[in-house]
Amino acid sequence: MNRLIAAAAIISIILVGYDYFQIKPGRNAAIYAQRDANTKLQADLDTALKAKSEIEAVSSEIEELKKQTAELLQKLPQKEEAGTLLEQITKITTGKGFSMEKVTPGATRLAEATIKADNDSGKVVYTEIEINIEMQSTFKELGKYLESIEQLPRLVDVTGFKSKPLDEGNRLVSQMNVKTYVYGGE
Repeated sequence: MNRLIAAAAIISIILVGYDYFQIKPGRNAAIYAQRDANTKLQADLDTALKAKSEIEAVSSEIEELKKQTAELLQKLPQKEEAGTLLEQITKITTGKGFSMEKVTPGATRLAEATIKADNDSGKVVYTEIEINIEMQSTFKELGKYLESIEQLPRLVDVTGFKSKPLDEGNRLVSQMNVKTYVYGGE
């Protein structure tokens, strides 16, 4: 019986030694490899979650830019609306002493604007239409006229403004260039 116990003890020592020196290093290597893989997967997950939150933020920015673009396009007349808008600019009257003396078509030019949003950019083609206006009015009527232009639903730009007294009274002769922009070019 002692031999049996001694043989079992020797076999147990051999099996423990075999496990410790042969099997355990492979098991430990697999455990360390799995920990490294878990660490990399966690880093990838963190990056993905961060990207997801950034995508949501960028998506909301894109939607906001789309809304702003739509609003701006509403202010730029389409080609078929340009005549109506130019007529509105020249037909505004403000009072008895107001008279439109001369309305002369000015330069029409095709232009291009580059729009940048973050790393993306795009180009918008438009036509710039200019009208040269000469009018006689009082200072108050001139202010009303400019306010009426400002109230128009479309984008109108007043440039090259000059005004000088007409006579001893409060009447003025005013010259200005009025520009509007047509989306999409000619």
